[in-house]
Amino acid sequence: MGALWTGVRAALAVFFVSGFWILADWAHGPTAAILGAVATTRLATMAPAVPIAVAATLIFSLSTIPAFIIIDVLLPIAQGFTTFALAVAPMLFLCALLMAHKKTMLIGYFSALLFASAGQFQNEMTYDPVGLINTSIAAVAAAACALVLWAIVAPQTSDAARRRFVRAAHRALARIVAPRPPTRIVEFETAMTEALDQLRGYLREDLAIFEAGIALLGAGRDLIRMRENPYSAAAVDFELQIAKLAGHRRAEWFDPLRRIAQEAATKCLAELREDEPGPEQVQAAARNLGAFAAMGEELERCGVLLTRDKYARVQSDAA
Repeated sequence: MGALWTGVRAALAVFFVSGFWILADWAHGPTAAILGAVATTRLATMAPAVPIAVAATLIFSLSTIPAFIIIDVLLPIAQGFTTFALAVAPMLFLCALLMAHKKTMLIGYFSALLFASAGQFQNEMTYDPVGLINTSIAAVAAAACALVLWAIVAPQTSDAARRRFVRAAHRALARIVAPRPPTRIVEFETAMTEALDQLRGYLREDLAIFEAGIALLGAGRDLIRMRENPYSAAAVDFELQIAKLAGHRRAEWFDPLRRIAQEAATKCLAELREDEPGPEQVQAAARNLGAFAAMGEELERCGVLLTRDKYARVQSDAA
């Protein structure tokens, strides 16, 4: 659905900007139409989209002034590559410096985009002040169009971001629970990290949801390790119980997974008490016990928080 809405916004951007281009007979209308579609689509990977679009609109407007001074005032009087570099390098290095810091990254990024697009640097330069201003206006119009579309068409709220993260978490767990082929830790971590990165942009105050996602990431790691290395009877039984979850709905997996992990921790503890294992068996059982206990607590924490239900934190059976 996220990709579908992104495509709808991009199509609307092309429609509206192209309509303005045709009605106004604007010479730089094609530039605005292309930039509108690109900007609207690019915002899908930059959360939160609306504040970033606002920043892009303002930065494009303000960075037009230094770009005009450098490109159409200083460069025409430059002679040779040395003076060309002396005129252009300060702006480029300043943008690079701004991009190196988190607070000013967007300023440097959007300023460099406008400077490179408006300058159209080549071996034989053609200086056109009117064209530069029109290109800057096209960039501002494209950012403003993207801003309006992201604010009106299926706006991305914190609740929508949470639901999208829950769907991504369900898909990641589905790959772990599937009998074969097993999910590798790197694959799971990549999927969850991307989902958490998208979630983080929309959660300014509600950090509990983000912490729940971190807990789910840890639980998934433990789950994959336990499925790859069953060292005891409890671990083997855990593997069999996990396999049975494949027939359940994804939204119903959190609670069964938590109960299965806590029951496995209890069985590991019972094995240590009843049997007389050797040092290696004790070490393996202790490792399994810690993994099961941690997994149960993490699943309990993330499962309840992701559904926004109030709960009282309780100790696991293995504690």
